[in-house]
Amino acid sequence: MHSSFLAAVGTGGLALAIQSSAPAAQPETYLPAGPEVVLEHLPDGAFPLRSYTGNERPSIEQVRSDALAYIEVARRSGDLRYLGYADGALRAWESVRPPPAPLLLPRAMLQQARHEFDQALATLDLLHERQPDNAQAWLTRAVVHQVRGEPDAALRSCIKLHPGGGRLITAACIAGSARITGDAATAYRLLRAAIRDATDHDREHIPWALRVLAELAEINGDPTFARACLIQALDANPGDIRTRLALADLLLRQHDAAT
Repeated sequence: MHSSFLAAVGTGGLALAIQSSAPAAQPETYLPAGPEVVLEHLPDGAFPLRSYTGNERPSIEQVRSDALAYIEVARRSGDLRYLGYADGALRAWESVRPPPAPLLLPRAMLQQARHEFDQALATLDLLHERQPDNAQAWLTRAVVHQVRGEPDAALRSCIKLHPGGGRLITAACIAGSARITGDAATAYRLLRAAIRDATDHDREHIPWALRVLAELAEINGDPTFARACLIQALDANPGDIRTRLALADLLLRQHDAAT
């Protein structure tokens, strides 16, 4: 993102900003008059928050459902406060040992979202021991390895997805690993075919698969098709900040900042 920002601003604008950056007076710290003061209004449609401050511990199923929902809202909106809400929900059972198996996946996903990769892998190790066929756990593990630049480990996790994860998810996972190894052309063909043959069951995963396909298309020298993929992903989920950022970066690389 930093390089994209510099490309948009331009070195001339950056130099001007540096030259004109005179020391400024520090604003006074704002202290609300009391706990009843509203500091910010969340946008309409935000996921409803649940209070976990009572003496009665909520059910494992409720905590799992809420934590996963908060994590998904954080991913789609870019509002990292929802990761804090997920953490708050999971803390209700944090002291229980061994940790309840249904809460290991949201805990690992939260750790992955916070870039706590070693902790996420350790949590996933516990989950694999108890639920070796959990497809979402293997996908989360693959993503961690991809981000860490470990394509071989990522690919092994992707292979574990099949058949429980479905063809589209498995293809997108493998493609995400292949783009690191340089085998983008083969991954591009496989993922494009998987998206073409996707069913209604795959609907929620289409935007993610299209983002991966867009990356592969650009790597393979087809930025026009990459752009079309991201626009299609936005049509499927207009509010997803991940797709918007990916499209913005692509347009900047194509010197199309106006769009």
